[in-house]
Order: sequence, then structure tokens, then C-alpha cells
Amino acid sequence: MTYREQFDSALACETKEQADKLFAGEVKRYETEFGKSAEEAANIIRANLGYMAGYCNDETAKKVHALFGAAHPIFGGSDYHNTTSPEKALALGQHHALETNN
Repeated sequence: MTYREQFDSALACETKEQADKLFAGEVKRYETEFGKSAEEAANIIRANLGYMAGYCNDETAKKVHALFGAAHPIFGGSDYHNTTSPEKALALGQHHALETNN
């Protein structure tokens, strides 16, 4: 499954129960295919979903956040569309890059 397919599957969920079932299956897949622990898998999946939601409108970002607890890995929760200026986004990105490379 590609990241896009994973995101499309997440967006198809309408209930928390559907989201929980999809999420559990994806965690299991990451454990099996990639040798990740359940915690690592959950963190990666939430970060991926949160990142992908960043390309969407507020409604979609809020849905992904509500159903999966996913937030953008750098900018945070589902409302950053409305609260992060381009200058703040640049500063956060630069800070993250420095943290990652040190």
C-alpha cells in the first residue's frame, strides 16, 4: 500500500470504529513488513496521515485529526492552516532541519 492509498483509505473512514480498524491493520502491517514496534508504527502512520492532511482543506485535516489523532509532524494539530504564517512555517521547518541533522 502506498502512502496515497493509506491516506485515501483513511479518508474513506466515516466512524471512529472504522478508523480504529484501519489503523490497527496498518500498525500490524508495519510490524510485519518493516519490523517496526507497534509504537513506532503508530507514530509513523499518524505523522504520515497528518502530513498528507496538510495538503487538504481544514475540514479534511480536522477529520484526520479526530479519527486518527494525526497531526502534522512539524506544524502540529489540525488547525495550523489558520494559525501558521509563511514566516512561522519557514522558521519551524528550519528548526526541525537543524534538530534532525544534529
